[in-house]
Amino acid sequence: VPPVLNNGLLDQTPMKKVFTLLAFACAFHFIQAQTYYISDSLIDYKTKDELLSDGFIFARYGCNVYRITYNTIEPDSTPTVATGAIIVPWTSGCAMPAAVYCHGTISKKTDAPSYNLSGEVRVGQGLASDGYLSVLPDYLELGGNDYPHHPYIHAHSEATASIDLLRAAREWCTANGYQLNGEVFIAGYSQGGHSAAATARMMQENHSAEFNLVAWAGGSGPYDVSGVQETLIRDTVPYPDPGYLPFLAVGYQEVYGNLYDSLSQAFRAPYDSVIGAVFNGEYGMGTANANLPPVPRDMIDSAYFADYVSDPNHPLRIALRDNDVYDWAPSMPTVLYYCPMDSSVTYLNSIVARDTMIANGATDVTAVLASPTDGHTACAFTSLFAAKGFFDTYANVCNTTGLGEL
Repeated sequence: VPPVLNNGLLDQTPMKKVFTLLAFACAFHFIQAQTYYISDSLIDYKTKDELLSDGFIFARYGCNVYRITYNTIEPDSTPTVATGAIIVPWTSGCAMPAAVYCHGTISKKTDAPSYNLSGEVRVGQGLASDGYLSVLPDYLELGGNDYPHHPYIHAHSEATASIDLLRAAREWCTANGYQLNGEVFIAGYSQGGHSAAATARMMQENHSAEFNLVAWAGGSGPYDVSGVQETLIRDTVPYPDPGYLPFLAVGYQEVYGNLYDSLSQAFRAPYDSVIGAVFNGEYGMGTANANLPPVPRDMIDSAYFADYVSDPNHPLRIALRDNDVYDWAPSMPTVLYYCPMDSSVTYLNSIVARDTMIANGATDVTAVLASPTDGHTACAFTSLFAAKGFFDTYANVCNTTGLGEL
């Protein structure tokens, strides 16, 4: 019998009213649960053939690239809105593992993964081409976030930006009919290696009931930022990326607020002005490197440098220690890829991290020589392909017929 209209509403039996109330309650709960995902936009797609042509010889699917806007937090837990990319393979509906990829050093806002379609977003496309849901955070200040300065090599904000984007991706998948199998993998190279370690550590220590972190891999990451990597600050030989030091200092100053009273207190003229001009989100690291001395300590004010060297509790040294990410014990398989000829991030980071993690009780941590001859840039290609193979040994990836050109 059709329902009878009563003042424009359905005249319902008591049982129907119960079901209606339950439906409203479930809908309200669903809305309340969506606390991370805000919006999305399709920004690119790749066919399987295009991905094969790009060198991803394992590609089985094409993929869509979305820019996701989501809720996260700043270092002091102030709510903020950030962006990142998620890349969805063209599968026929099977449940996917999620692979978080943490990008390397970027100083130009629009070079972030969800804005630069020729940059590291391609790593995520490669993972998606073989059945992973790829999740690529832009980090704070980069992409669409408005934090004043990128908190470079800041472990806590790298981790929260990554984990919150993964939560947003999970909500997006639920809202759009995609299935996840619950498996999580994390990889990153250079700064991304540091970020991957920070994210894996936070996930294990604070969110193990929420995420099934199956394995993670880092490539050439500065895990021991206060130790073996810190030597670049004191060294007297040329360094290929002198911009890393002031990029880190400006970011830590934004987070901690006590590294210096002004740029001119910490850096000599004219480099104080150069640093203030190039690290505003508009320039790439190449611009910074070209306008700074090749020996990083030559840009540091002599009095500031003397205080830094003599005082073990100098604010910069405390900040560096606060962002070490090697002194813990991963409970899941972990691989740290390195190249001895890498002059940007010393391979000793991987050795120190492996040895410390094992000493802390980890039972499945290895440091793997990715290439005996590759420098920092070339080592990325070798390391990331190896990391993908490492994940494949544990992942239950989609094994369906791809949708092809559809």
